[in-house]
Amino acid sequence: MDAAVALSVVPVIVDLVVLALRPGLPPRYETPAAVVLGVTISLGYALAARLLGGSLLTDALLRGVAVGLTSPGLIAAVRRLTLESRASRR
Repeated sequence: MDAAVALSVVPVIVDLVVLALRPGLPPRYETPAAVVLGVTISLGYALAARLLGGSLLTDALLRGVAVGLTSPGLIAAVRRLTLESRASRR
């Protein structure tokens, strides 16, 4: 896994851990969950890279997950700004 891919995985891991905290993962398990996710993603990437076209597929999958996990945060920010704008007009 090259450095660019590794850096793009960090926000994915953060978002997945935050997603796990919402339904009730105790905060003391944040770090172990992040480590397990990091190792799992790294091993999966290494194994996929051995397949023909596997690294291309894995890159696309990681980018898709990153975009999918980032989108709700962007939507929430736009919604919050819109509501604040409407409230200030009143």
